[in-house]
Order: sequence, then C-alpha cells, then structure tokens
Amino acid sequence: MPDFFYWKSPGLELNDIGFLSNTDWIMQVLWAQYRIWEPFSIFREMNLNFNEWTIYDFGGNLNQKGGNINFDMQFKNYWQLNASFNPQLTGRSNTSLRGGPSFLIPGNISTSLQIESDDRKKFTYEAFTSQNWGDEHCSRNQEYGVHLTYRPFDALDIWLIPSISLTDRKLQYITTKSFEPDNQYIFGSLDQKTFELSFRLNFSITPNFTLQYWGQPFISVGEYSKFKKITSPHAEQYTDRFHIFAANEIAWDDLNDVYQVTDGPGLSYSFENPDFKVKEFKSNFVARWEYVPGSTLYIVWSQGRSRSDTDGEFNLSKDTEDMFDIYPHDVFLIKLSYRFGL
Repeated sequence: MPDFFYWKSPGLELNDIGFLSNTDWIMQVLWAQYRIWEPFSIFREMNLNFNEWTIYDFGGNLNQKGGNINFDMQFKNYWQLNASFNPQLTGRSNTSLRGGPSFLIPGNISTSLQIESDDRKKFTYEAFTSQNWGDEHCSRNQEYGVHLTYRPFDALDIWLIPSISLTDRKLQYITTKSFEPDNQYIFGSLDQKTFELSFRLNFSITPNFTLQYWGQPFISVGEYSKFKKITSPHAEQYTDRFHIFAANEIAWDDLNDVYQVTDGPGLSYSFENPDFKVKEFKSNFVARWEYVPGSTLYIVWSQGRSRSDTDGEFNLSKDTEDMFDIYPHDVFLIKLSYRFGL
C-alpha cells in the first residue's frame, strides 16, 4: 500500500522545453492493490486497485479530493475486462479564469469500461467507453470506440481504431475583458463533438526490412451558446457564480462577426464568435532497412492536411469528404546510419 506525493512550485517554468498545463500543486496519493494470481471460477487472474488523492496549492487551499476503484481481469477463455469508477468532490481551480481568481468547480463522477477478445486469435476486437457526469448538471462527457486488429500471419498487423466523443459543458472559458476595477471573465456553454479514426499497418517483409504506416482523420466541432460572465467565483450555490446574458444584453453583429455585449450602464464590449471546426488528416509512412547489422536506412514520408474555421455544425460525411480537398503539407526524410566496427 504505497503512499507518495509530488509538487510543482508556482515558479516552475518548463514551457520553453515542453508543455506544462499548471503549477502550484502539492499532490498526495494513496494506492493499494489486491491481486489474485491463481485461476478460480471463470477467471484466469484478477487485479483490484484502490486510489485516493488530494491536491493542495502552496497557499494551503484544498483544490481537489477524489478517489478511484478499478479492476482488470482475464477470463479462462482469454477475454479481458477492465473497468473503473472515479468520484471527485467539489474543488477549487486556480486556472479556470486564466490568471484571475480561483473558481469553485462542482464535483463529478466518471467511469470507464473496456472489453477485449482473445488476443491470441488472428482477428481481435475491443470495445471501450468512458462516461463523466458533473454535479449540478455542469457537464456531461461521453466517449465510445472500438479497436480492431487483424493478423493474417505473424509478419503483418493491421489496426483500425474509430472513436467518437461528445462533450456538453456549461462553463467553458472564452475570453477576458479588462476593465477597472475588475476584469470580466466571459464563458459559454459548449457542445462539442470529436471523431477520429486511426489506421496502422506494420509489415515485416524480412527481419531486416519493415514497412510501417499510420494515418488518422480527425474532426472536432464546437458550438457555443448561453454566454455568461463570472460574478462570484466562490459563491456557495453553483448558479450564483455566474450571470447568463439575457437577450437584451447580447446580440450577434453579423457585419463585424462579433457578439456585442451591453453589460450595465456605460459598459459595453465585444468578442469574436468562439464556434470552431477543426479538420485534420495526418499520416506517416516509414520504410526501415537494416542493410548490415547495426546500420540502418530510413525513408519517411509524412503528410498533414489541416483547416479550421468558425462553422460549429458537425456533418461527418461532408467534413470527411472536404478534408481531402485541403492542400497537403508533405515532408520527405532520409536517414542513414552506419555502425563502425571496433
């Protein structure tokens, strides 16, 4: 039953060499596992895991408190089942307002489920899903997908992994408007749909000559509504933490492609349409030849197609068709290495 913790101080800065989503964390984790190694009943083996964590900031505030119960098991027919249950209590976010004050966020419950067939077979399949329910009906996230694998012979693997995720979030940050003495933090309700399809092929023609290909069309569409401003980020009641703009307070300016807000006497501002649609197709092809032991030739072709706009309508067939009309960006690489003998 190990217990550990780690911290990221407020002054930590790694973005020049990588990506750092947040700092000012002190996290404690308690983990326990129970294993059953010997076959029993219909099971070949089983693992049960229990986790508990808390996250504080360097000001001593309790930001998150949650837990997790998960298990994975293999049946005697070599099928596998994995599932998890993750409750998280109401917490505090130091980043939701993008540099503003902290914000109380409702708790949530998330689950996941994965079922996989016998991986000794030539054709295997796996179905997976994850679900998240936010307290106060603040959010609802869903993901569904399958993982298909075909191995007609030992030297060839073919993978196909389509998935779709659906997000309904009542509070999604849009922008900050600076006024004295306070800033206005603008949020909206986000309805987002994301589809991706990964295809992978690994072909070992000989032990020294292999071909690999990976390709993925990706579409993500987000539509905003019910625009609002944060009024009291620490209010006890969730609905008291923000104000939804009424019809007479916000209007779409079609000429300038912005929303115009009249926010009290003498205060007005605008913000751009936050709706988005991202369409991408990425692929990589690699030929690898070890022409002498320890010396290798790589030939690589990478292609990317990408486009984004403010169309918030999801149309899978049309978006997929349009994706391949995007002008591609191609990269060709050749890498040669030679190992000198001692």
